[in-house]
Amino acid sequence: MMVPAHLQVAGLTDVGRQRDNNEDFLGYFNTPNGLVFIVCDGLGGHAKGEVASRMTVQTICQFMSQTAFENPFQALTESMNLANEEVYQKAVSDPSSWGMGTTCVLGLYKDDKFYWAHVGDSRIYHFRNGNGLIGITKDHSVVQEMVERGIITQEESLSHPKRHLITQAIGTQQIIHPSVCEIPIEPKAHELFLLCTDGLTGMLEDKTIETALRNTAPSAHQQAKDLIEMANNAGGVDNVTVLIIKFLEKKI
Repeated sequence: MMVPAHLQVAGLTDVGRQRDNNEDFLGYFNTPNGLVFIVCDGLGGHAKGEVASRMTVQTICQFMSQTAFENPFQALTESMNLANEEVYQKAVSDPSSWGMGTTCVLGLYKDDKFYWAHVGDSRIYHFRNGNGLIGITKDHSVVQEMVERGIITQEESLSHPKRHLITQAIGTQQIIHPSVCEIPIEPKAHELFLLCTDGLTGMLEDKTIETALRNTAPSAHQQAKDLIEMANNAGGVDNVTVLIIKFLEKKI
C-alpha cells in the first residue's frame, strides 16, 4: 500500500505460544474511499476461523476498492454487512464450516479524518500524547453488557470467567449490527491508532500497552513488534495481531 508521507503503518500477526494455527488476519490498502485498515480474529477452530477472517478482509478490500461512497459511514456499514453475508453463506452451505465467524475492527482514513466500525471484541485504541491510550470501541461481549448494566465493574470484567464470550461476530448470524463511529477523529502529529485482537488485550492491561507505546522505539514497526513480544512473554495463550497507524509531522 502506498502510504502518505505523514503516516507510518505497521501490521504484524503471531500464532502465540499455545496455539498451532493462526486464525487472525489483517490487511491495509488504498481504495477510492480512503485508506482502509482491518484486523480480524477468526472463530470456529479447525482452521475455519482462519477462513472467516481471511474472507472478511478480502471481501471488504474488494468492496471498498470497487464501490466509491460519498458517505464514509455508509461505506463502513455496507462493507461489514457484505462480509457478514459472504461468511454466513459459506458457513450454511458447507457443513464443515458451520459456526465459523470472525471479529472485525475496521478503520478508514479519509480527508484527514479517521472513521471506524467494529463487530466483536477486537479493539481500536487512540493514543494521544496529552491523554494517553483511549479505547474507542466497546466490546460486543457478555461481560461488557454486564458492565454497562452495573452488574460488575470494568476492573472485575478483566478476570471474569465469561470475558471471552462475544455477542456478535461476522458470519455467525444472518444479520449483524456493527457499531459505527458517530464522529470521526482528526488525528494530530505524534498520535496513533492501534487495532488489535484479544490476543494482545487479554495478555496486557491497557496501562501496560500505553507505557509500551510511550517508551518503545519511534517506528510503528518496532512498536508493533514490541507489543507482540510482550503478549507472548505474558503467556501468549492466543494468536496476537497488532496494526499501528502512526501520524507524523506534515512537511509543508
